[in-house]
Amino acid sequence: MTPIVGLADNGRMRSPLRRSLLLGLLLLGVSARRAAAVDVTQCGQTVPPGETAVLLNDLNCAVTQGFCGVDGPACTTNAECPSGFCYFYGIRISRGGSLDLSGFTIDGVNAAIVGAGVFCDGRCELRGPGAVTGFPDGVTGGTRCSIRAEDLTVSGNSGSGIGESTATLRLRNVTASGNGTGGVSGRNVVVDGVTANDNGIIGVFGTRIRGHNLTANDNAGGPGVRAFTSMRVTNLTALNNAGFGVWAGGARLDASTVTGSQLQDIATTRRPRLTSTTCGTSARMDGNQIVGTWGVCTND
Repeated sequence: MTPIVGLADNGRMRSPLRRSLLLGLLLLGVSARRAAAVDVTQCGQTVPPGETAVLLNDLNCAVTQGFCGVDGPACTTNAECPSGFCYFYGIRISRGGSLDLSGFTIDGVNAAIVGAGVFCDGRCELRGPGAVTGFPDGVTGGTRCSIRAEDLTVSGNSGSGIGESTATLRLRNVTASGNGTGGVSGRNVVVDGVTANDNGIIGVFGTRIRGHNLTANDNAGGPGVRAFTSMRVTNLTALNNAGFGVWAGGARLDASTVTGSQLQDIATTRRPRLTSTTCGTSARMDGNQIVGTWGVCTND
C-alpha cells in the first residue's frame, strides 16, 4: 500500500507537518480574535477591558443624562449627586481598550453637563482619523491614566482638549486647537506631530515634555508650552502666545522657533540649551519671578 505523505507508518502525523498545521490553526485563531471588535453606534457605550471598538457612524451626544461620578447612579442634574457633579461621557474605554474612530466625529453639541467626549479608565488607545468636539473636555481619564492617540482632532471643547494633569500621553499626529482652556495636558507628555493652537489659555502643559514637531501658536491666556520640570523638543514652533512662548524648569530645543510672545519667548529656571533655534527674548526665572535674562536670544 502506498503510504500517505506526511503520515508515519502508525497513521500518526509526522512531527514537522503536525507542527505546521497546529501553528496555522493557532494563528488563524489569533487572527480571528484580533478581527473581532465592538461596534460603537451610540453615545454612552463602554468599550470592555482589553477590547477593540470601532466607531461606525458620527455620534451626536446632546443628551442630559449622566452619572454621579464615573461609576455612580444615573443623574440629570448636579443636585442629584452627593459630589455635586453629574458626569457625562460620550464613550468610555475600559482599561486596556482601544477605539478606532474610522473617520467619524463624536460631538457633544456644546453640552453643558460636566464630562468628556471620551473617558479612559487606566490605559487606553484612540486611533483616527476622527474628531472629538463640543464637550466640556475632549479626551480625558482618571488619575494617572495613560492615553495613546494617533491621527486625532480634539477641538472646540469648552475645557481642555486631551489629557489630565497626572496622565501619561503619547500623541502622534494630534491636533488639539481651539479649546476653551488648554490643548494638551499631562504629567509625562511625548509628542510627534502635535498642533495646539488658539486655545483659551495654554497650548501644551506637562511636567515633562519630549518629542518632535510640536506647534503651539496664538494661545490666548498663557504660554505656548509649559513644562514644570523639563522639556526636550526638536522642531518646536511657538509663535504669538499671550504669555511666555516656552516656560519650563529646563529646556533643550533643537531647530525651533519661539517668537512674538507677549512676555519673554523662553523662560526657564535653568539655562536653556538651544541648537539652531530662533528666539527674541529670554527670562531667567526664580519661581514665578523674572530675575534676569540668559543672553541666548536675539534681543537679550
